[in-house]
Amino acid sequence: MTSKQRKRQGNLVPTLILCRNCIQYIYEGTKICPHCNVPAEQESEAYIKGNYRYFEAKKCIERILKKTNL
Repeated sequence: MTSKQRKRQGNLVPTLILCRNCIQYIYEGTKICPHCNVPAEQESEAYIKGNYRYFEAKKCIERILKKTNL
């Protein structure tokens, strides 16, 4: 089943983002990471050195473009 079919049925697909501390996927809007019990927006050295900011920015832009059909 595609995401468009799920949306038509009312089942929204959750958006996953990276915890900036432990670099594990969590649900968007999560304040405290369930994996490392640290605020999800607190950036670790591994997050900074791994250029994860670039990848998150790219995904964010892709989501916006998809929503606006550009």
